[in-house]
Amino acid sequence: MEILVELIRKELNLSYRDERSKAFITHDIDNLGLLNGFKFIKSLGGDILKRKNIKLALDKVKRKIIKKDPWSVYNLIELHRKMDTKGTFFFMPGVQPKKFQDGYDLIKNKSYLQDVAKAIESINGNIGIHYDVRHLEEDRMKNDLDRLSEIFQAEIEAGRAHFLLFDITKSFEIYEKAGIKFDTTCSFADAVGFRFGTSKPFRPYNFKEKREYDVIEIPLIVMDGSLQNPKYMNLSPEEGFEKIIELVEKIKKYNGTFTFLWHNSSFYTPEWKNWEWVCEKTLKYLKENRFEFV
Repeated sequence: MEILVELIRKELNLSYRDERSKAFITHDIDNLGLLNGFKFIKSLGGDILKRKNIKLALDKVKRKIIKKDPWSVYNLIELHRKMDTKGTFFFMPGVQPKKFQDGYDLIKNKSYLQDVAKAIESINGNIGIHYDVRHLEEDRMKNDLDRLSEIFQAEIEAGRAHFLLFDITKSFEIYEKAGIKFDTTCSFADAVGFRFGTSKPFRPYNFKEKREYDVIEIPLIVMDGSLQNPKYMNLSPEEGFEKIIELVEKIKKYNGTFTFLWHNSSFYTPEWKNWEWVCEKTLKYLKENRFEFV
């Protein structure tokens, strides 16, 4: 779509009101840190028996004892502070069904979450909701949104679906009904790029009612897992970064928005350890190319 718009712009000799490309850096907080309780013990068993990595299991125990959590949300907050960038953090509204093993109890973690919110505010960041995996089948979105807003004592207007669950026939209607103003779900989990043919925010069209939805969709362009996961693109860190640069350059050419997702859990573990530099280097590249962080 950007290519067509650019052709029309040039033909009509128009100029953009804002010539600066945008960077929308986002983080889905599926877990607040390394797993706790039985889940933590189970992960240690997996490290020892399945992954044959006793060193990792011992290091996890050590980090638990000294309270140096590699998945702490504060690590990403400090990265943004160091780079002088902004981030939007999407928090789960509760514990997810057992097979997903994600989420957390908002009430039990209320004090921690409110402290995290203050730290996010200190970097001019933002907080959104990471929709429950059941939101497409259950009428729960408004209650989830209210519960999260109450914890953070702030109006939450932005969201993204856990596992990028999306249904073109009802997702936008669910968002609008619940009061979501900005959604950034729309992408393919198994590949990076332009699911809707654009990187720019837009209002989806309601064909049944012949009007635009009162929701702005900000298409997700790159998710960390899409690049790394062996079931998806299965790239090396170097190949993944090259793909990011390719997309950033394309977006810069058409004055678009680069929406980037990096999870707080995409660090430390064997499958992510070699990828850690990609997140910081991406932020650095966006700054060097004068993207505006929004």
